[in-house]
Amino acid sequence: MWLGLAVTISGMTAGLMIFTYVGPIYAEVPAVGAGYVGALIMAHGVGAMFGLWGGSVLVDRFGARPVLLGALTIFTANLAWQPIAAHTLATTLAFVTVWGVVGWAFLPAQQHSMIADANPEQAPMLLSLNGSAMYLGAALGSAIGGAVIAVFGADHLWMFATGFGAISVALSLVRHKQFRSGDRRSSHAVADR
Repeated sequence: MWLGLAVTISGMTAGLMIFTYVGPIYAEVPAVGAGYVGALIMAHGVGAMFGLWGGSVLVDRFGARPVLLGALTIFTANLAWQPIAAHTLATTLAFVTVWGVVGWAFLPAQQHSMIADANPEQAPMLLSLNGSAMYLGAALGSAIGGAVIAVFGADHLWMFATGFGAISVALSLVRHKQFRSGDRRSSHAVADR
């Protein structure tokens, strides 16, 4: 449970670290400028809408764990691409749209994964805790992002966001491996009986 919540916190920290400061990041970028910040936020929102819907559809088809790991991996790789994407308006729009899709597609998979790995009576509490973890990640992303801007400047946010994205991937892998090991131990215990 704690590893699952840590995945949510680190993933949301990564995404909201950039989203909170879209204005400062892109207002000074010659290829974008302050006039297009609203369009970038809208593109991210459209991507997020499709990500939440698509993530749910993919979970129903392929299961939670592959969708979760795939979304977080693409999300992290996309965050690392941010400085290159900022060279043109078209690539910046592509970056924020993909970020919106995969940055939100992991949430349905994460919720499904946490519920699937728990006792049924724990599901409501886990969903509530996961919602709290989302808001904690949003708060941490904003706070850490503000500190990064104050110390290093807005053009360094992508490194910290990518780092938190990588942490979410690593935690997800550890959690998945832990549950696979637990499943094997459970099946051996049943076989021994």
